[in-house]
Amino acid sequence: MIKRIIFDIDDTLILFPKNYIDGYNEVIKKYNLNITYKDLYDTIDKYESISKKFDKKTLVDFINQELNTSLDIDFVDYFIKIYNNLDITLNDGVIDTLEFLYKKYELYALSNWFTSSQVARLKKCNILKYFTKVYGGDFYVKPDKNAYLNCCSGLNFSSCLMIGDSFKADIEPALKLGLNVIWVTNDNSSICKTVKNVLELKNIL
Repeated sequence: MIKRIIFDIDDTLILFPKNYIDGYNEVIKKYNLNITYKDLYDTIDKYESISKKFDKKTLVDFINQELNTSLDIDFVDYFIKIYNNLDITLNDGVIDTLEFLYKKYELYALSNWFTSSQVARLKKCNILKYFTKVYGGDFYVKPDKNAYLNCCSGLNFSSCLMIGDSFKADIEPALKLGLNVIWVTNDNSSICKTVKNVLELKNIL
């Protein structure tokens, strides 16, 4: 019996900001960096792929090493500030779906970005109130199993359901641990349940 639903955030609940390039360029301009937005984007993405936890100091050290810069932690703080202010667009049907589900289940959110940033973004689009807890990458980075252990604390894996758009980060590791899963995707899968839109969840949960 499902008791807790764990939602990925970006591209599951909130669409990736369309104006993210403007945000990256604003940060680059402020710190007078001789890099492109793609350099910075790819470096942060690489950091996420090899890290067990998000940490401001190790992130800025990694950026300095990869891009030959000499930045301090205030760079990460400013980047987070700009990121929080980027356009926020909810996926179709998110509010209706969460309103329906939180009356029946305990809802958690699980992300690889900094927790404080994701809390601010969820609050900005008025859906933070539906979540009992929010875990970010400063706890553990998916697909590390500890990210899921945190979210399933106090319950059996079989009582938890992971919902996300990334098979590698959200679905596959949850399956290996014995969680129930629903993959938000346009692809068909024989491995697990899929939905094309979170609004479909109201019909199956």
